[in-house]
Amino acid sequence: MTPDPVTVGANLRLGEALHRMTRRGVKFLPIVDGGRL
Repeated sequence: MTPDPVTVGANLRLGEALHRMTRRGVKFLPIVDGGRL
C-alpha cells in the first residue's frame, strides 16, 4: 500500500507540531497520546 502524499504531508506537519509542543511542555504529550491511540 503506497502512502498518499497528502497523508504523508499531514503526518509530517502533525509530527512537527507535536515536536514543537513537546519542547514547550512534555506534560501535554500524554494527553494527546491517550486521546489519539
